[in-house]
Formats: sequence, structure tokens, C-alpha cells
Amino acid sequence: MAANPAGRHLGDPAIGLLEAAILADGRGVTRYAEDFLFRSPSTVHKWRRGDSPIPILIKRMLSPQPLIEFTPQAGGDDG
Repeated sequence: MAANPAGRHLGDPAIGLLEAAILADGRGVTRYAEDFLFRSPSTVHKWRRGDSPIPILIKRMLSPQPLIEFTPQAGGDDG
């Protein structure tokens, strides 16, 4: 089986969000990876290069959008 081409996931907008989070944190990639994401720094470097996909849970954490949008249903028991 052939290896994934380098940078296969470079178009992922979450890479920019990850970069911004690392810069805002100020600790650098290694400390951010180990202390905040609980991941190996090499894994985070692979995400930044687009060599491997960023897991959905990490993407959701980085996303500026709300994770849950509640819309009450009409005719509910609340009145």
C-alpha cells in the first residue's frame, strides 16, 4: 500500500485555526501539543503540514462556531 502523498490535507481550514490557536497560546507547538491537546508534538506537526487529517474532535474544539445550536420546537410542553 502506498503512503499518503505529502500535504494531502493542506486545504483543510482547520490548519489555519490550529496555527492561530498555537500563536495565541504563546507556548509553542511542543508545549501546546503536550499540555493542551495531549498529543505528541510530531502528530501536531503532521497536522500543520497537512500530512495527516486533524481529528474531528480537535476541529470542533478549534472552531469559532458554536458546537450546539438549540432551536426550541413549536408546541412544546413549555407553554
